[in-house]
Amino acid sequence: MMPSLDKFAGDLSRMWKLQEREPLHHLTWDWWWWLLMLDDEDGNPSGKQLMVLWSTKDNPKVSVSGTNWEPKGRPGFDDDGGISLDGMVCAWWYDGKRMYEPYIKHKCRMIVVSDDHPSWPGDSKFAGSGGGAVVPLTDDDMSMGLKSDLSEFWLNLSTDEFPEEVNVPRKMEFTLTPWNEPMSTARHATATYAMNMGYDILRLHGCKVAGNLDGKNVSGTAYFQKVCVQA
Repeated sequence: MMPSLDKFAGDLSRMWKLQEREPLHHLTWDWWWWLLMLDDEDGNPSGKQLMVLWSTKDNPKVSVSGTNWEPKGRPGFDDDGGISLDGMVCAWWYDGKRMYEPYIKHKCRMIVVSDDHPSWPGDSKFAGSGGGAVVPLTDDDMSMGLKSDLSEFWLNLSTDEFPEEVNVPRKMEFTLTPWNEPMSTARHATATYAMNMGYDILRLHGCKVAGNLDGKNVSGTAYFQKVCVQA
């Protein structure tokens, strides 16, 4: 049996950075993306699934599943590397029988900080190893982040979509922890083509999930990727 990890492995230093390659107007698109596959209490082999992303795009007009979005310029950076951006939080929920789309489709400002930023709460001897967070500036908590010791991610979501549907949770809270070395080691892939077009992808192929959906405990597995595409 393969031993488990007590923290995520690999190079996570890119996790909370943007514009590591020169952005291209109309072409640069950045996102953090999770796919959670949750066990079904009734034994449905397909389980339940949540897909969620926090994104921004270098384009004055974007159509997202029928919603017009007009990002307000490129991300801004402070002197300590903190990022402010105009973005969207989008999510889709599958209850084992039906896909609910959108579970979330919210335009908002977001803050992205690593744990070595002065505004990060508390001090840690592990700061600078990959901890940090993306925090939408919304009334409800829809943040996602990684603890400084790399032991776990958190992921919080709230929605008021589908208010009459009992199978659509209003509030989701997840803790995502390492699985084993092959699955939970960060891996980076990149390619550059003509005119600086290309991509950068940081992946975690698998981790364990423990969560709470409107007070009901759930478990499962998850896949993560942070992506910059210029194409």
